[in-house]
Amino acid sequence: MTSAGGSGLRWATLLGFLVVLALSSAPPNANAQGPVSFGIRPVRSAPDTAPDRSYFTVTLEPGAQANDVAVVVNGSNDRVNLILYAAEGITAINGSVAFAGADGGGSGTRDWLSTSVSEVSLAPRESTQVPFTISVPSDALPGDHVAGWVVEGPPKAGSSEGVALTVLERVGVAVVIRVPGPVQEQLIVGTMCLNQESGSHYVEITVGNAGNVLTTAEGSLRIDTEGQEPVFDVPIELGSIVPGDTTLYRADLPAALLDGDYLATTALQQADGRNLQASTSVNVVGLNMNGCLPFREVEGAGPDAPVQAITNLVSDSDFPWITSGLIALILLLIALLVAREIRERRGRPTAGPS
Repeated sequence: MTSAGGSGLRWATLLGFLVVLALSSAPPNANAQGPVSFGIRPVRSAPDTAPDRSYFTVTLEPGAQANDVAVVVNGSNDRVNLILYAAEGITAINGSVAFAGADGGGSGTRDWLSTSVSEVSLAPRESTQVPFTISVPSDALPGDHVAGWVVEGPPKAGSSEGVALTVLERVGVAVVIRVPGPVQEQLIVGTMCLNQESGSHYVEITVGNAGNVLTTAEGSLRIDTEGQEPVFDVPIELGSIVPGDTTLYRADLPAALLDGDYLATTALQQADGRNLQASTSVNVVGLNMNGCLPFREVEGAGPDAPVQAITNLVSDSDFPWITSGLIALILLLIALLVAREIRERRGRPTAGPS
């Protein structure tokens, strides 16, 4: 007989599949972080990068090829058996390059990378070199194309707060391929979401890269009252965003916003010096709120002009149908449990006097 506790633990184990990504920053850090004991890096560092922030970078014309070598390192006292594969470059939260999984889709840049090595077995403290080839298609467009090499360890058992987990460790190093031609940096500010639900207070800002090169930015998130009195001014340092990709930037607020109407403005300056700006009106109703709506860009705004956008950011409390639906679902579950208990009791034998 299976107890409810045992069943719940199995579900928790199934749902608790944890992937630990020890990925690089953008250009990414190729070394393992935290508990990960293996890593991958170039044989030589890219120009103008510190050894611990090493990545591959190359400029190739359409149809051209280049060869390079990666080093896979085992920093532990145990033998490790790793798989190696090419992965699409994607953007991590707050910017910087991360990588999709082995089956992850994307622009197809990972198909530009090839090697005869798919598995690596290393003795304690051992390293090995893996040669690979970069082949740029003849129809490749100008700009930065980002992929990477990922080494992945076997699944390991773990736990968190008494829940069984399967831990999968991966480490990646970026390969940034610049195809010569016209380049453009063009970030776009998307949605803004205010979260004040779990004791933390932050705004998540969606930023996309509509240009064709890796682009960074810095600036600020400014929140004013409806009467334009300043409330918060939070600095923003956005890491590299992969061309054609979108990420979230999390701006932590020093305190909660009290009930009232505000104007939140995101102002960014790209690495090329161009500015963009977007705003949203914020209506705070209660501390436990979490809501967002997309910006609307002003028609005709040029790439050098501030992009003004106004939307309303509202609390979930403005949507009572959500609460009503949850209450109805809870009542239905209670009714089903009561009905099952009644059926079970009717099926039990009645105990008579001894």
